[in-house]
Amino acid sequence: MAFNKCVFILGAGASVDAGAPVLNNFLIEARKLLDNPHSGLTPDLRKAFENVFKWRGHIYPTLKYLKINTDNLEELFSLIDMADLLGIDGSETVRDNLLDLIIHTLQLTIKIDVTNERVLPKPVYTTFVKLLLERTK
Repeated sequence: MAFNKCVFILGAGASVDAGAPVLNNFLIEARKLLDNPHSGLTPDLRKAFENVFKWRGHIYPTLKYLKINTDNLEELFSLIDMADLLGIDGSETVRDNLLDLIIHTLQLTIKIDVTNERVLPKPVYTTFVKLLLERTK
């Protein structure tokens, strides 16, 4: 098998060993960053995170009519995206804030090891690549 003809699609769980949260705990980790005054969030990012959690709180009473789990990032994003597509006032800002929340939660939770100016992969990734290489022999 030639690697130049292969495509490997890894799910979000592939980043867990580097510290990235998964869908079911993503908002919990984002909230921890917001609650921690030393998390590295700028004042503007704090406002963005707060706006997402505030919007989520405002829609909470309507959830009894919907089968949506707003604790799950993907479902929350879908709901905000629908609100934006429907032109609901303020939803475009919340959507942009949620994108900031996603980007910066990943940026602040993923830990990258660097030695001598070289990025070192987590052991699980090295094992994965070795396994792929063995299978191609």
